[in-house]
Amino acid sequence: MSRSSVPHDTHRERQLHSVSVLGLGYMGTAIAKAFARKGHQVSVWNRSSGKASALTALEHNVNAYETAGACIQASQLVITVITDSRAFKAIVESLDPTVGSGKTLVNFSTGTPSEVLKSSELTKDKSFDAFIQGAMLAYPAQVGLPETNALYSGPVEYFEPIKESLEVLGKAVYLDDEDPTRAALQEAMIDTAYYTVCAGYLSAMALLKRSGLWKPGLAEPFTREWIVPILQLSEHYLVPIAQQMDSGKYKDENGCRLSNHLSSLRTFVRTYEEFNVESIGLTSFADSIEKRISQGGGDEELSGMVDSL
Repeated sequence: MSRSSVPHDTHRERQLHSVSVLGLGYMGTAIAKAFARKGHQVSVWNRSSGKASALTALEHNVNAYETAGACIQASQLVITVITDSRAFKAIVESLDPTVGSGKTLVNFSTGTPSEVLKSSELTKDKSFDAFIQGAMLAYPAQVGLPETNALYSGPVEYFEPIKESLEVLGKAVYLDDEDPTRAALQEAMIDTAYYTVCAGYLSAMALLKRSGLWKPGLAEPFTREWIVPILQLSEHYLVPIAQQMDSGKYKDENGCRLSNHLSSLRTFVRTYEEFNVESIGLTSFADSIEKRISQGGGDEELSGMVDSL
């Protein structure tokens, strides 16, 4: 059989192996590069064309488009990495009503659950087959690493066909939830813990710099020797808290009572005040514990806090 006689839809094949990325901030650029370096044909669009032009100069299989609509039409898999839900809304509302026909949109734009739901509804007005919310649990430099996790929620029948493509970005974790807001909600939970740790760490390092202990070059060894080991033990104090939450029993003979925690926290707050350093969140945490104690929770452990926050 001659090659010319074999049915061959080159346009459809090209679309199946291509991806359109809208939004080229740090994360959007990292996502586009990850796809390009794995052999995908990548179509990109950004409000300011300079970023798109710079990317096409670096990656040979990246094409830039002047309009969001033209970029979307180039692929069946469309990824949006827009600043926030308001910017996402403005872009989507400007599109042709039929632009999304036959396409799945994966949205990495940050938004609250209610904002994500509105974004999902907007894409229906533009004929997209499906809307899937994504949450990248990584910095841009970590996109594409095997240990990187990305969360997804939305219609599973549309997620499964694109899962292999999404694995280019890291481990594609489907949350077993048709509701697209699930990924945004879980991202907020996980990142809250992360940012709270960062806030505590930065406060501690600010205190270190103001103290008589400080000398240039001390930050890294101090972090490695004292801070990291405490964080590595987090499983041993966070999991028991979770177990108490599951059981509804907030007291343990071997634990530390809220009244003891409050005494320590107030002392630490005064220490920061003596050095004129802001202790991010420490005072409000102490105030929340005091509130729980006033509700009769003085003998409880930290797990009891979840009922009063």
